[in-house]
Formats: sequence, C-alpha cells, structure tokens
Amino acid sequence: MELIWVLAATLCGAVVGGILVFFWFGPRIARLRGHLSQALGPAVRLRVQGLPAGSLLTGERRNSTVLSADFRSFTTLADIMRPEDVLAMLNGYFEFAVQILHSDGAHVDRFAGDSFLAYWGAPETHPDDPERAIRAAVSIQQALRRHNLSRREQDQPTLEMGMGLSTGMLVAGGLGARSRANYSVLGSIVNLACRLQAMAPAGQILLHESTYLQLRDLVEAVRWRPTVLKGFGEQEGVYQLLGVRKRNPSGGLERRTSLRVETSVRALWHRAESAGMFPEDSVVNLSAGGAAILTTQVIPAGDRIILELCLPGDSGEVISVSAAVLGHQELDPLEESHRYLHRVRFLELSEHDRDRILRFVYTVDEGRARDQGFDKV
Repeated sequence: MELIWVLAATLCGAVVGGILVFFWFGPRIARLRGHLSQALGPAVRLRVQGLPAGSLLTGERRNSTVLSADFRSFTTLADIMRPEDVLAMLNGYFEFAVQILHSDGAHVDRFAGDSFLAYWGAPETHPDDPERAIRAAVSIQQALRRHNLSRREQDQPTLEMGMGLSTGMLVAGGLGARSRANYSVLGSIVNLACRLQAMAPAGQILLHESTYLQLRDLVEAVRWRPTVLKGFGEQEGVYQLLGVRKRNPSGGLERRTSLRVETSVRALWHRAESAGMFPEDSVVNLSAGGAAILTTQVIPAGDRIILELCLPGDSGEVISVSAAVLGHQELDPLEESHRYLHRVRFLELSEHDRDRILRFVYTVDEGRARDQGFDKV
C-alpha cells in the first residue's frame, strides 16, 4: 500500500511539474526566443527559434570567428555636424555593411555608436566560417571606398573603417533579462577582435594568428609589429591583411597564389657560385613568390642566382634573395641589342623582406588585383 502512495505522489509531482513548465516557463522561453530572433539576420533566425531552451538560457560553446569594426575620425565629424545628419550618414554606411554580413552568413551582434560587432559560427555553423568572415570584411572595405567616392562627388564628408578579426571558442546564448535579451557572445576572442580593431589603421584589417593560420593559403598578409594587447599577458601574433584569393565558379581557388605587379625595379644579380655582379638590369614583374627580369644575356634554366632589389618608396636596405631561373624568352630578336625576359622563382626570402615586397606589390589598384584573381583590401 505504501508503495502505491509513493508511486502516486511521484506521478502527481511529474504532472504538476509538466503543467508548470508548460504554462509558466513555456511562454517565457517563447518570448525569449522571439526577443533573440528579432535581432538576427534571416539566415539564422530559424536556427535560434529551434534551439533548446537550455542553450538559450545558459549558452553553448561554439567555435566562431569575430569581426569588430569601427569608423575612424567619427568624433571629429560628429562635433561639427547636426545630429540628424550624423545619424543619416552612419545608417548609410551600416546599410551596405549589414547586407554584406548577412549574405555571408554572419550575425550582427550589436551596434555601438560608430562601431559594430559581428560573428560567424553561432548559432549557425559552416565549415568555412573564417573564410566567410575574411571575405565579408574585404567586401565591406571595398564597398566603403565606393560609397566614399559617391559622397565626395556630392561634397559630403566621408568615413574610413578599421577592423579586427579573431577565431576561437566562445559562449553564445541569451544575454539580458527575461523581459529583454539579445542573442550574443562572450569570450576572449571577442576581446581580441576589439583590441585589434582599435589598433588597425583606417581602411585596414588586422588578423589574429588564430584566423591567419587557418587561411594562410588563401590570403596574403604581412606580420604586424610585435604586440602585447591590453588584457592579454603574452605577445600576440598579428597580421595585416592585404588581399584574398578569389574562387572560380566551380568553387576552387584561382591558380595564381601571389599577386603580381608590373613595375620597373632596379636590380643587380649574379650566379650563386660567383661573386661578381652583372651590369644593372631591371625587374619588370614582381610578386612575393618570384619575378620577371629583363637582362642583356641569357641565364640558363635551372641556374640559381642572387638577386638584389631596390624597391621604389622603400627606405629599407637592399633586398637580397636567392632565386631559381625557370626559363626565358628573347624579346625583339631582330634588334641588334638582344634582351631576354627571365622568369625566376624565389627560393630563400626572409619574412621581413617578403613583407616589404608584398606591401610594394599591393600598391596595385583594386581592378588589376581583381583581374589576377585577388580581392584587395
């Protein structure tokens, strides 16, 4: 008899508990889902609606990429413009930025005056989230330049943006109170992205090494100065993004792995086994991976040479690089003065000199970079 009473009491408790959850917590969880989904882009709104209540209330750990962006010189403009004009100007910039972010599967976490925070990997996850983030950041910078050009033609003030990206684990979920909550993220990578954004020059994108190392075959970037970020004890690896390789219609990467620039750089060279320099020649095509050299004599394919470059506008030392000759062609064979165009591949190049070459190469305009299969920052 006692066993029957125990079972009956347990059953009653379960029924009462179920009723309580259904009538008390159910509507509150539904309202929470509604509040959270209002701020989301259309691609991820349904995902939040389907999340279990536990993850909404307590959060869930996700591997994400975070983008922090901020307009430069905004305070100066805000001091001399009418508040209504400032609001209209900011909304004009935010409009195209949010469209790009949503099209690449991002969630825009929040706007704070002249800045915003967005992330990939929560609540919707894609295997290429870091790549999506990089491409969205570059697209925003390119769209911003076009928008600024239009504003200048109308004699309107313009803004530039600095950006920071980082990748890693964070916690995503409902942040706030039952009556007012946002789907948001917390974690050290959020702080990292914000710190990088604060350091980024106008018009530039800084990557934490957590993002760069996942995408180094996709991007061209140069190492930023040694940096200890506020709130982080150790020196962090930081890179300045210069460009991103485009994908072809089938989804594969374009064949060229490094952007080239047509130029006329003074150069000296000698064979690796000899010390004497040949007369000054010129580099007519340059990338971080190799060059095309215009010479007055043939260098056999397979030979190894030492090339010394003087980059225009570069105040550093002469760049000395070991290179392998891939082949040559004779130009104007009917002329008395023979000239030969050699293709060479760099073999040994320090990271410092590689970064100097990359910075020089990326002075090429955006259109020519695109023609070679690269999106330039």
